Amino acid sequence: MSDTYNVMHIFDVPNDEGEFFEVVEYDEKPDLETMQSWTKSGMIEVITVMHEGKECHAIIDENGKFDDTNVINQMASTKWYTWLIDTGRTAFGDMIVGKCSVLTNYELE
Repeated sequence: MSDTYNVMHIFDVPNDEGEFFEVVEYDEKPDLETMQSWTKSGMIEVITVMHEGKECHAIIDENGKFDDTNVINQMASTKWYTWLIDTGRTAFGDMIVGKCSVLTNYELE
């Protein structure tokens, strides 16, 4: 078990520093309220993505596709497509829209 809980927040548009992602270390395992704060609507959906060659849980906004201020998140969609391909699944025409938060060194229970 790690001393910190690392989350890679992948943005659909660059942040104020022009970056499309940031890694945040949490001293405590993020709870539901914290994960809800990562989304615009507060409604979370858990998906699986590939990150650095391993399966990881990720949090996306369940209502992300209904918010017209969000755009397709290319980096997150690629991580999700990679997992789909590696596991023999398909999701024709689907994509991740809005912010995606990848739990890089821990899983949800």
